[in-house]
Amino acid sequence: MPSISTQQVKEKRQAIKKLLGKEWKVSVRRQHGSTISVALLSGPLEYPHQNSKYCQVNDYYIDLHYREQPEWLEILNAINDICRGDMSGGFHDSDYGYVPGHYVDISIGQWDRPYTQKINGQVIEAPATEVAKEIDEPALPVISARPATQVAPEKKPVLRLVPPAPQQSAQADLMEMLGL
Repeated sequence: MPSISTQQVKEKRQAIKKLLGKEWKVSVRRQHGSTISVALLSGPLEYPHQNSKYCQVNDYYIDLHYREQPEWLEILNAINDICRGDMSGGFHDSDYGYVPGHYVDISIGQWDRPYTQKINGQVIEAPATEVAKEIDEPALPVISARPATQVAPEKKPVLRLVPPAPQQSAQADLMEMLGL
């Protein structure tokens, strides 16, 4: 079963922070005892995707998905290499094939905390066309599912399928013809 220790995550966190330097804010956590989760929260690079607040990186297709953005490609591959590092502990299972020693989860931003571009500590605002903005709409009033004054809906007739009458077998037809 895949697993990664707290000590292994601590070592990988230190290596990632050393790689990225002080310009980057990064979260490196252990999840469910089997996954190392890396989230890039802020850094000097422009956010790579349009119309989203964060993105999960498919660590098997970094080269394909980020080939147009060489800076992101280099950083994400380096982080992936550090996280995968020594994937010892993996094994072959007859049902599932190769099971890794641990899993890797990389994201740019988090679901509740979008990636921000910072240069020399200054937040760089992305143009409105690049990042989806939340719309401030008034909350809809809460309506109970069924107010006490509401009348129950009329019941519709239920249609039941009736199986066709059984047909006589060929043997019964023959016996009837012969008068038996």
